[in-house]
Amino acid sequence: MQHLSEYEKKKLVNVGKGDFKFPESEDDKTKVKRLKKMYQPLTEWLKNQYKDLVESVNVSLKLVDDPMAVTSSEHGYSAAMTKINKAQAFASKDKQQMYNVMKKIVEINPYHPFIRELLERVKSEVDQETEEAAKLLFDVA
Repeated sequence: MQHLSEYEKKKLVNVGKGDFKFPESEDDKTKVKRLKKMYQPLTEWLKNQYKDLVESVNVSLKLVDDPMAVTSSEHGYSAAMTKINKAQAFASKDKQQMYNVMKKIVEINPYHPFIRELLERVKSEVDQETEEAAKLLFDVA
């Protein structure tokens, strides 16, 4: 499927990559703009927390039930491919470091209760528990 980019004059897109976007109406665009502004303290804080691992942290309307999703960049390895490459018996340390260097894109669900709680904690005062929750959330995603 990686080499099949078009089918019956329809462009195929990998939803696990960061360049995937739903068609948006004007209402959705204004909603996203408002949510980005509202969640800016959290997205900046998360980007700083994950600075060695992620390229960007974005507010996304694609997520419904999950608080966070980690996607790869347009030309990066998918999560499954990264897992396969790390599991190779003869994988060298250099290759393993190369896979780890490829930065991911984090998307957060602004309507999830956990993300809302993180926003409130970041706005008020960040403690050790908040930092650990953010790291755990990234690992699970």
